Amino acid sequence: MIIEHKLVIADVKLVADFRRYVLYWKKRFAEQPITDFCSVIRTNSEAPLEEQDNYFLLCDALPEDRLLREQLQQKRLREILEQQQQERYDTSFHSMCMFCDQEFTGNRSVLLNHMAREHAFNIGLPDNIVNCYEFLAVLQEKLDNLQCLYCEKVFRDKNTLKDHMRKKQHRRINAKNKEYDKFYIINYLVSGSVNN
Repeated sequence: MIIEHKLVIADVKLVADFRRYVLYWKKRFAEQPITDFCSVIRTNSEAPLEEQDNYFLLCDALPEDRLLREQLQQKRLREILEQQQQERYDTSFHSMCMFCDQEFTGNRSVLLNHMAREHAFNIGLPDNIVNCYEFLAVLQEKLDNLQCLYCEKVFRDKNTLKDHMRKKQHRRINAKNKEYDKFYIINYLVSGSVNN
């Protein structure tokens, strides 16, 4: 967008649904000139005219942009809360424990509580998790790649990894790892915490 259209979007990481955001502005730019919405930034203003470029800044200082960003944030929050509600009451959940290969069916909380109680692997309250299948798949992939879930160090074999996680008390995830943010409902309440 910057190279082809010379459009700069301020605080793009704070846009809850970038696809919908872009589609909205594409429609608006077709209805009215881009300069009705964007500040114009001229580069090389002291150079000859042919070497100058105009860039267009779209930001939430424009009330329409701020309202759009707020609406997209609210829509995403509603969608994620619906997803969480569905997962909370889903009785068709089926998964294996990552640590002992015990099989669990019914509600996801049975598996998550088992891992906390039996394996000291605590990821928080089951009701605070969203997109649980994807979350478990991410964790399982790391374990399959012999990677510690907390420090992300890779080990040569499964037993060395298990010993490391037990001895270092790494049977948890690192809260500073932003990769996990999208799996915790609290992060959807803060604008820009979770990128889509």
